[in-house]
Amino acid sequence: MKRIFFTAWLIACLVPSLASAANQYVRVGATGLNNGSDWNNAYTTLPASLRRGDVYYVAGGAYGTYVFDDAVSGTTPITIKKATGSDHGTDAGWQSAYGTTQAQFSNLSFKTSYYVFDGVTGGGPGAWESNFGFKVKGGYHTIEFPAVVSDISIRHTDIEGNGRAEASDTDLIYLVNRYSRITLSHCFLHDTSRTMILTWPSGGSDLLIEYSKFARNGVKEHREAWSAGPESNVVVRNNLFEDIMGTGFIAIVNGNGDATNWSIYGNVFYWTGRYTDGIINTGVIMNRYDGSGGPINVRAVNWHIYNNIIANIGGGSFTALIAPEGPLSTYVVQNNIWYNNVAAAGSGGTDVDYNWYFANKSNGARGAHDIVGTASPFVDAQPWLTGNWALKAPISGIPLAAPYNVDLVGNPRGVDGVWDRGAVEFGGQPAQLSPPTNLRVQ
Repeated sequence: MKRIFFTAWLIACLVPSLASAANQYVRVGATGLNNGSDWNNAYTTLPASLRRGDVYYVAGGAYGTYVFDDAVSGTTPITIKKATGSDHGTDAGWQSAYGTTQAQFSNLSFKTSYYVFDGVTGGGPGAWESNFGFKVKGGYHTIEFPAVVSDISIRHTDIEGNGRAEASDTDLIYLVNRYSRITLSHCFLHDTSRTMILTWPSGGSDLLIEYSKFARNGVKEHREAWSAGPESNVVVRNNLFEDIMGTGFIAIVNGNGDATNWSIYGNVFYWTGRYTDGIINTGVIMNRYDGSGGPINVRAVNWHIYNNIIANIGGGSFTALIAPEGPLSTYVVQNNIWYNNVAAAGSGGTDVDYNWYFANKSNGARGAHDIVGTASPFVDAQPWLTGNWALKAPISGIPLAAPYNVDLVGNPRGVDGVWDRGAVEFGGQPAQLSPPTNLRVQ
C-alpha cells in the first residue's frame, strides 16, 4: 500500500496536472501589476518564460519579436491565443477593443516543442486575406524553427515578408531541422522575396497545410511556395496558390531519399497574369529523381493528387505540369482540372495534350480521370481574377473515400449523384473564394 501511495505521489509531482492550468493575459499598455492575472494587470508583452498547460490570451497591439524556448513537460502544450469578444477568459478589465484589433508580431522563433499559436479568426474560404487575429511580419527567417521540434500549430495568422523585391532571401516558414507534427491552418503567406516554406534538409514528417493562401513570392533563387525535401506523411489540402514563381508551386528539389505518403487535394494553383518579372513556374508539383543517388535525388512514393485546379499558368520551361520523375506507379492522379495553361517551347506539348510531364519522358501520359481542354468549365471566364471557381455544369469524376469526400468550401461530394472533378462541387455552397488583391503589373 505504501509503495502504491508513493508511486502515485511521485507521478503527481513529476507530471503537471491539467487542473492546474490557468489563463493568463497579455496587453500592450497595461498599467497594473504586470502579472498576467487579468486584463487590468496583464503582462505588457509575452513573458520570457511561459508555463506549460496555460493559455495566454493576447489583446490587439504590437508585440515585437519573440523566442519560444520553454522546456517541454511531457506533451503538455502552451497556447498563445488571440482574445476575442466571445473568448477572452476573465471579464475583469476587459474592453471590446482588445478583441477587435489585431495582435502583431515581428520575427518568431520556436526552439522547443508543443505550442499552439492561434489567431482564432481569419483565413480560409471567404476570408483568405482578411480578419486575422494574429499577424507576423518580418524579413529573413520570419518564423523559424532552429532546433528539432514537434507538435507546433500555427493557425489564423497573416504571415508577411518585406516584399517581393527585398534584397535579402526571406523564407516565411524556415523549418530546416527535423520536425514532426507541424500544422499550418487558415493562414495567409505572402509578399516575400523567396519561399513561403523552406523545409530542406529537415527530412521531417507529419506536416499538415490546410485552408491557407500562398501569394506573390519574389525572384530570388529557389523561390517556390514550398521548397521541400525527402519528407513523409504530408497533407496539402484546400489551399490557394496564387502568382508563385520559381521551380514550382510545390517543389522537391533538395536532398536525397524518399518523399513518402503525400496527399495533395482540393487546391487551386493559378496565375493572375499581373506579375511578369520572373519565371512563373517550371512545374505545379515537381520532384527530381533519376536514381543516380546524386545530391538532389528524391523519389516520390505513395502520392495521391486529387481534385485540384491548375489554371492560367504560363511562362516556365515545363509550365502547367505536374512533373514527377521515377515510377508512375508511385503516383495516383485523379479528378483534376487543367484549364488555360500555356506550355513553353521544349516542354513536350501543350496544355491540351501534355500536362502530365515526366522529365525522364518514359511515362508521358496525364493522369486518368482528369479534364484538360480549351473550353472553360467555370461560370466565370477568368476565375483567377474574380475568385469564383464554381463549375457551370457537373464534370463526372471518380468517387473517393474520406477524407477526399469534402470539397474546398465544405460541400460534401457526390450528393447529387455526380462526384465532380476539380476543387469545388457543382451546385453546392457558393464557390466565391474572394478575388485576388494587390493587383499591379510589374
